[in-house]
Amino acid sequence: MSNDEVRAAAEKYTVFGRVSPEQKAILVKTIKQAGHTTAMTGDGVNDILALKEADCAVTVASGSDAARNIAHIVLLDNNFNSMPNVVFEGRRVINNIQSSASLYLMKTFFTMIIALVTLCLPFIKQYPFELKQMNLLEIIIIGIPSFFLSLQPNKARVQGRFLRYVIRKSLPCALLMLISVGIVELCKFIFGGFDDNLYQTLSVYALTFSGLINLILICYPFNKFRIILFSSCAAIILAVFAVTVFFGLPMFGFVKISSLAEYYVPILMLLGIVVLNFPIAYLLQKLFNKIFTEKQY
Repeated sequence: MSNDEVRAAAEKYTVFGRVSPEQKAILVKTIKQAGHTTAMTGDGVNDILALKEADCAVTVASGSDAARNIAHIVLLDNNFNSMPNVVFEGRRVINNIQSSASLYLMKTFFTMIIALVTLCLPFIKQYPFELKQMNLLEIIIIGIPSFFLSLQPNKARVQGRFLRYVIRKSLPCALLMLISVGIVELCKFIFGGFDDNLYQTLSVYALTFSGLINLILICYPFNKFRIILFSSCAAIILAVFAVTVFFGLPMFGFVKISSLAEYYVPILMLLGIVVLNFPIAYLLQKLFNKIFTEKQY
């Protein structure tokens, strides 16, 4: 067959026999040009051209030196049956890193946006949060879950491109945080009458609960491990909130609410923001899913 006939056959058939080394390379190159991700397995010199063309080249330890030098993966047990375990380990690493990166970038995007808003609006004289007030979000919503999620087995197929996936998961929640803090500032302008530190504390809790919603999206679909992880994080946040109400937490920069009767308006306002977060998060996630349309690889 001529090279053109081989290219035509690559798009039409799935099984090939008596293929020369050059034709193997043409088959791989043609499949790549069609938009597919290619892998090539081989152990001899006749496979080298195709191994070089493939996105992922796999050989065995007993193969030729040239094939081992070119390959991306060398199976030391000389057994191609190990490939499923290699794929599952790769899926675990990529999927878990995507989840962890989404949690970290959520706060990064929010910080960038709120910093730009602070710089651009003349009536805002300083950054609205202290560093210690972000510890609750960083430890309970980001640090602890990302550590445990990175260790969990995950054989789900990798979806789309890494950066697009991470942005699609993290940017909506960053906007949700910004909206929540904006609602608190709006209520401060409407109601007033309370200490600025109280509104600052409510803002931190509003964005923390927004981060908790993103943790729900990251943990979905839930299994026993993720249910325990999410429930533990939510319980810690609620416990810290209860302690703040009655005693305050200076280490986190949270002020004490001395009288529930006196501060029922801010507390109801916070509960209202938490309830509103769910439909807002749903709409933002649906919007970004349309913007960042992904395909399987």
